[in-house]
Amino acid sequence: MTAHPIADLSAYADGALAPAARDAVAAHLDACSACSVRLADLRAVSRALGALEGPLPRRSLMPRLVR
Repeated sequence: MTAHPIADLSAYADGALAPAARDAVAAHLDACSACSVRLADLRAVSRALGALEGPLPRRSLMPRLVR
């Protein structure tokens, strides 16, 4: 893989790439510190978002969703 796999880094972090694509991205990451840093940033953002508490829906939400 010669081009930077920017578009595939999120899917790589999520484990959502096909095996061949995953292997190609992994090989690229072994040689590219810029993409490795970007992947680390994506993972950090994902952890931070996962730690956020979501707002609790109001009780009136469900009847409106059903309609």
